[in-house]
Amino acid sequence: MSQHECQPSSGRNEFDHAADVVGCLGVGEVRVIGLHMGQDENDDLVIAPTAGEVAAFASDLPEHHYSSQYTPHLIQLGQVRNAEVVDESARVQLCGPFAVELWGRRIDNLLPGRQGRLLFAYLAISRLQTVSRETLMDALWGDTRPADAGGALSALISKTRAVVGADVLRGRTELTLALPEPAHVDVEVAISMLHSAESAVAVGAWRRAWAPASSALKVGRRTFLPEAETPWAEAWRRRLADVRVRALECYAEVCLELGGAELPSAERAARELVDAAPFRESAHLLLMRTLAARGNVAEALTAYQRLRILLRDELGVDPSGAVQDAYLRLLG
Repeated sequence: MSQHECQPSSGRNEFDHAADVVGCLGVGEVRVIGLHMGQDENDDLVIAPTAGEVAAFASDLPEHHYSSQYTPHLIQLGQVRNAEVVDESARVQLCGPFAVELWGRRIDNLLPGRQGRLLFAYLAISRLQTVSRETLMDALWGDTRPADAGGALSALISKTRAVVGADVLRGRTELTLALPEPAHVDVEVAISMLHSAESAVAVGAWRRAWAPASSALKVGRRTFLPEAETPWAEAWRRRLADVRVRALECYAEVCLELGGAELPSAERAARELVDAAPFRESAHLLLMRTLAARGNVAEALTAYQRLRILLRDELGVDPSGAVQDAYLRLLG
């Protein structure tokens, strides 16, 4: 199937607005979040087109290369006046509502049911390698394979190929999903954006870290393939839970260091991080620092006491030296 043969979308936009592409927007729709968050000469952040959101396709600095294997497949930038934007031929959203767009047309509603969606999703997260039929049967049915699993898989592949095209779903015994480039798969972008954010935080580049941290966080907060009840989906949920925790830590620290209007966001992220990872001392330290920065020193001291009691009762240990030093600074 060529790009001109894709069926029109159902009219529903299931793509999360936090992950909307700005390449299709008019110049007037690209906005900045705040004066301190605007582009400088070293940044090429994609500023979100929707209120309070950052596009999940924000690019990294030109001089900073992703460590992820997905780098060449992620994004292609175009210039709209002084803002970098993203132009894509494929978009796949695996976290939250499942959605697939090829050449600007929605096709997820045309896939052959739940099994078709799971087949496409598994191939999408494995798209840089070939996948055997045996692996696909395990992914789709596990220990509950139908009597003629091979025939059922062949039929499913045939129906899926009829939707996406033989140039996208390639192979017979070994299959590959060759998405048209440039392609965006939300999981890939989240992992790459997290790396970008952590790298920027490591060198104190707070403004540069804000957009990728926010992008990774917005994907990490959503459930990976909610309808899937398979071991591989659970494994990806655990991996994305780690992405969420690390992105929360980046985002909270970035907002704290930026200060001003970002302090409420820092506090919210720090509280969410403490709830998600209660034994993560760096999370409690961020919450203490953020509360103190907002003038709530007594509440910061209370946060320390909660951590001290938790560690004593559950593990029989005291908070780390760094946390105790922060506590003493609050007292003095």
